[in-house]
Amino acid sequence: MRQKSILIVTLLLLTKLAYSQTVLIDNSGDTLVTITLPQMDRIYVELLQKDSLSEQAILSHAKEVLLYQVIDSAKKDIEFLETLVYAIDSENLGLHLENEKQKTQIRTNRTISFISLVTLFLFIAL
Repeated sequence: MRQKSILIVTLLLLTKLAYSQTVLIDNSGDTLVTITLPQMDRIYVELLQKDSLSEQAILSHAKEVLLYQVIDSAKKDIEFLETLVYAIDSENLGLHLENEKQKTQIRTNRTISFISLVTLFLFIAL
């Protein structure tokens, strides 16, 4: 008797854990499947998760495209600034050369002035 009750309890426990579906076929030939509420809840949760993941993928793709646009814009800005730096360097080099030319001219003028003054003093002294 005890073995029978253990067997019955074991079978009841196993049937509780078993997966069951009821399949019905209606008059139009469609197949209907009935599932339990917990199964339906799990399916619903999985569908929501997949929809959420799809939306996240779309948002991530849009964010990625936006970041690529920002990178392209930054590259264009960098190229423009490099061109600007090159132009300023060229202008700076020209100004530097002009400054050196003026310094040379001033030295020459000072030398000429000094020689003129020395000549004038020698002319007056003699």
